[in-house]
Amino acid sequence: MTRPIQTTMESTLKEIRSMVDVDTVIGEPISIDAIRTVIPFSKVSFGFISGGGELCDNVLNKNSPQQDDCDPLNFIGGASSGVSIKPLGFIVSDEAGIKLLSAEYASYADRIIDSIPRLIEEIKNIVTKHKNNNS
Repeated sequence: MTRPIQTTMESTLKEIRSMVDVDTVIGEPISIDAIRTVIPFSKVSFGFISGGGELCDNVLNKNSPQQDDCDPLNFIGGASSGVSIKPLGFIVSDEAGIKLLSAEYASYADRIIDSIPRLIEEIKNIVTKHKNNNS
């Protein structure tokens, strides 16, 4: 015999499973033009709680001889779940390669570290222009 709490938990978990989709974490690719494609990605968190109990006749009537005399209608229970979706960033593919663009920065140090590749490219361009002008 299926317990009412088991039915409650199974139906709640079934609904949660239907919400979980890989497209929620890694979004659909978005083509900007023939060269550039952007793919959003997110952090998805789920929470779930369920509980319940049966109120048997032996609790209501202390003189009841049967210990397991539980009416299935004497059940109380509940379940709840929650979901949180937090955008983390974008994967960008273009002629230069693949880049990861963060949607948030934890600190200024992260911004500095992320700008180092661009800074190196700018320095290379300046040095190349300087060499070409002196040749």
